[in-house]
Amino acid sequence: MKKRLMLLAVALIMSLTGCTGDGTPTPDVWSMVVAPSITSVNKATFTEGTGGTFTVIASGHPDPTFSLSGTLPTGVTFNTTSGILAGTPETGTAGTYPLTFTASNGIFPNATQNFTLTVIEVFSELFVADEGTGNVYVLNRTADGLAGPLRTITGLNMPNNVAVDRVNNELFVMCKGDDTIKVFSRTANGADPPLRTIDGVNSTGDIVGMVVDPVNNELFVANNTTVIVIARDLDGPAAALRTIATGSDKARGVALDTTNNELFVADNTTSEIYVYERTADGIPTPLRTITGVNGVQGLALDLVNNELIAGTTNDYFSVFSRTANGAAAAHELRRVTVAGGYLGVVAVNTINNELLVTDVGRGLIYAFDRTANDADPPLRTITGLDGPRGIDIGP
Repeated sequence: MKKRLMLLAVALIMSLTGCTGDGTPTPDVWSMVVAPSITSVNKATFTEGTGGTFTVIASGHPDPTFSLSGTLPTGVTFNTTSGILAGTPETGTAGTYPLTFTASNGIFPNATQNFTLTVIEVFSELFVADEGTGNVYVLNRTADGLAGPLRTITGLNMPNNVAVDRVNNELFVMCKGDDTIKVFSRTANGADPPLRTIDGVNSTGDIVGMVVDPVNNELFVANNTTVIVIARDLDGPAAALRTIATGSDKARGVALDTTNNELFVADNTTSEIYVYERTADGIPTPLRTITGVNGVQGLALDLVNNELIAGTTNDYFSVFSRTANGAAAAHELRRVTVAGGYLGVVAVNTINNELLVTDVGRGLIYAFDRTANDADPPLRTITGLDGPRGIDIGP
């Protein structure tokens, strides 16, 4: 009897632990006892009045379900089965929301992740670097004609580009005259001093293109033969985290896609647009190249409609698919022409379905319908500027 009981006990242990006769765990049972692990990133940004979505991804077996602690903005919900955070934040909900996700499947320990949801305001202001006057003008998004600014940042030395950091509520101003990038509060006015100043960004020639990456805390600066990457919150000398050599002497516009981890660089000399890995360094091989974009200067990305907009030093700007590769003539979706123009810098407003384009020589900024083509006229024209070389749209 004792021997029989021992045999039964061994059989029960083998059954519970999934062991074969030689003591090796069976794959089926191993796959049934995997504790959950959250593998998705720990932050996301939504915009007031615009639908957003983010999926919390977790591994484990059985498949985990989710729970959430923390307060969501009005209009946003969380699905505990699919892990999808989605909705349209209501007006007035802009801010930072600290959350905690928990994934559980009955196998311990549960997985937890501290998560930050940032809600930013809708586009309402247009920032203009006006090189001739030495000012940055903040205009109403719907400005038309000789419009008075909402605010004016004064006393700058040849400001030639601006970039709005909508997550950290800051404004980056590139000043060609003294080789600096000055970082202001987004609401700065008059002679308000900068929060910090980045010096020495001009290592190889004109500083022209600039894009801020609040997701990865970086700033990309086109500097003729290179694109340098520096810390977003740097104060003082420009210490490069990475340097991308484009192989040309006129790297101009830059645009960043943090969703697909890609960097777009306009080369005015070769009339090409290069697409690199966001983390590229040294002398990288482009992932894709658009050729034959004559006089290409500024770039803007429309990730809602998966499009790339390219301004030029000529009388037109072009629209391509974001994934275009090869000759521009074969991939150009639309082209807008303004006779005699210098349509070098572009910005896209996906919420209001508009494209903003500078005409530097005439001191104008045009607002076009996003789908404009051929000789379609602008919706509005802002006048009275003196060298609008940089524009961006902010809350």
